[in-house]
Amino acid sequence: AKGQVNAQSLGGGVSLTVGPQSQDNIDIQNAGKGNINIKAYGKGGTSVQVQAPKDEGAVVLSCGDSFIKITDQAITINSPKVNINGKDGDVNVANISLTGHRHPETGKGSPTKGPF
Repeated sequence: AKGQVNAQSLGGGVSLTVGPQSQDNIDIQNAGKGNINIKAYGKGGTSVQVQAPKDEGAVVLSCGDSFIKITDQAITINSPKVNINGKDGDVNVANISLTGHRHPETGKGSPTKGPF
């Protein structure tokens, strides 16, 4: 097809492939029990993007009691358990590095003070 394509399945799966000449959006809704799988195979910076309006918009990924919410002001991660794994990197909050901050020693065997 060269124009707009709408596909609806009341019982089976739906597979859509958009050709490399496409300049339009893809909208997907699934009211059934199956997955929605999105893949981008292009070269030269092809990506899968999820966007929301800057003012009062949000992108939310959720599953059960866990969610990630992204707004233009914050990223919130909430879950009963969170694991972050990386070979290298750091976390920096309020100009304090997780891996690079130091705590001053207040005396041998004494508790340390806050980071500086």
